[in-house]
Amino acid sequence: MDVESVEAALRQVLAGDCFVPPISAHQADGLTLRQVEVLRLLGAGCSNRDIATALHITERTAKAHVSAIFALFAVENRTQAVLAAQRAGLL
Repeated sequence: MDVESVEAALRQVLAGDCFVPPISAHQADGLTLRQVEVLRLLGAGCSNRDIATALHITERTAKAHVSAIFALFAVENRTQAVLAAQRAGLL
């Protein structure tokens, strides 16, 4: 990040907003098909249990996919992941 971007992010956080860094094309390309499916369900507000049921996987596997998405987008929660995906045009 350049200095101007860091300053803008700090101003946003100090104003009480949440900063979600933009994702790169490389990060978006790193998603598996299953992670894209999980991401769409996250965008719909689904819990790990809902995701597991919808995709016929275990809740533990759903949680692993969610964690992988968080790591890929360098975010800490579902809201940030969904916002990052929206910015990338994935949702």
